[in-house]
Order: sequence, then structure tokens, then C-alpha cells
Amino acid sequence: MRRVTWVRSILLAGVVATPMTACSDAGSVTGPSLMNIVIVGDSRVPGIGRTLQLNVIATFSDGAQQDRSAAASWSSSNPAVATVTAGLVTAVGNGTADIQATYQGASLKKSIRVEVPLPADPSVTASVTVETSPDSASQWRAHLRVTYREQRGSSGFRVDAAHIDYRDASNRSLFIRDLGPGDFQQAWGSNRVEAGQSQVLARQLDFTGTTSTVVVTITTTMTDDLGNSVTLTTSATGQSARSITRDPAAREPGFSEHPDR
Repeated sequence: MRRVTWVRSILLAGVVATPMTACSDAGSVTGPSLMNIVIVGDSRVPGIGRTLQLNVIATFSDGAQQDRSAAASWSSSNPAVATVTAGLVTAVGNGTADIQATYQGASLKKSIRVEVPLPADPSVTASVTVETSPDSASQWRAHLRVTYREQRGSSGFRVDAAHIDYRDASNRSLFIRDLGPGDFQQAWGSNRVEAGQSQVLARQLDFTGTTSTVVVTITTTMTDDLGNSVTLTTSATGQSARSITRDPAAREPGFSEHPDR
């Protein structure tokens, strides 16, 4: 007759149940025996309606490891927060729940937290530098850098549109550029800024005229992962430290704006 005692211990991978077997004179155990099982998977579900897969991994006496998630029995201590089927946890409400798995008499629990994402907290900052242009067709070259940052670290956002207004020191309009999602996708590979991350948009404006001062105002519309829309406006001023001796009347005013290199 075989007697089985379960001893619980904690490993970095999760909670483990280890069987200790003792055999009587009636016979011996044949074939690989179960050594331990562990629940693996994340402990955080980022939002109601999201899912998280947990797995039960069994280790046998011959060293083999098998995923026994489908064979295990699963339950949740708080179905109002999370439900579970075959290890797939579905977030129902905000809070915590203990997810229990039972396999061949071993019962393990893993605490799961459902966190409802907070609205994104985007910031937009800008800087512009002006220099004499190496291009003979222009007198000035303005380099604009706009940094989009998600500060809260919970919900990302996408940039829907940006209105860029270049003006001189007397507030006279030099050039206006409207950017859409495609422009940001071209610059970043997507128009998204992930939670806790930042992206930089770089633009270059070549222009002729009598001013070496450029004031740029950027108005950006963004939408976070929760569907909230926000519009932010920022501005920056740049001025060349060099003066020009060329007669600005000698050439027609002109502007060329494109991604900075």
C-alpha cells in the first residue's frame, strides 16, 4: 500500500507542491511518479475584459516536464474579480482573486490582481534651433524636435493630428504644416506612444526671409487606450547666432519643410 504526503514549498517560478512517497511491503511504485507541480504565469491582468493564461507544469521522476493545465481543475476565490477556465483567467472587476489549480491531489493557489488602466497622462515638449542654411536656395534652416511622452505609465496613447505653425519674431506666419497619423507612422513605425515611453518627431524647415528668429507652436490631438481625447499646445523659440550679409530681396521668399535627418 502506498502512502502519499504533499509538502509545499516556494520557488521563484511559483508555488510548488512536492509529493513524498513511501511504499509498504505490499509492492512498489512502477513508472515515473509525479515529483512536483507549479503554476506559472503573470500575476497582473491590465484591465477588465483582458485575459491572462496560467499553466500547471508537472515534473516527473524521470525528469520529464509536461503542461497539465487542461487536466487540472481550476477555480477562483473571487469570481466577481476574475473567472478561470483551463487556466485562462478573464478579468471581470477591479481587485484581487486567488486562482486555484488542482492536479492529482495537489492544490496550488496564485494571487491575481486586476488593475483598471488609468487614463494616459501625455506631455508634449518642443525645441527649435536655427542656423544659416548650407542650401543656396535658402537663408535659414530650422530644426524642430517635438517629444511626446506618456508620464503615468498605465495607458498608452496614439497621436491623431498635429498642427505646426512657424512664425517670425513679429508673429507673422512663415509656414504651416498639418500632420496626420501617417506622418507619425512614417517617423516611428506607428503613431502610438506606449505607457511610460516617449517618441520624438523631428522636422526641418528651410526658408528665405529677413528673420533669423523662429517661433513654433505645435497643437497635438491624442487619444489614449481608454478612448479619452486630449489636445495639448506647446511652443518653442529658436534664433540663429549668426547674421547674414546677403540681400534678402535678391531671392523670392520660399519654404521647404520635411522630416529632419
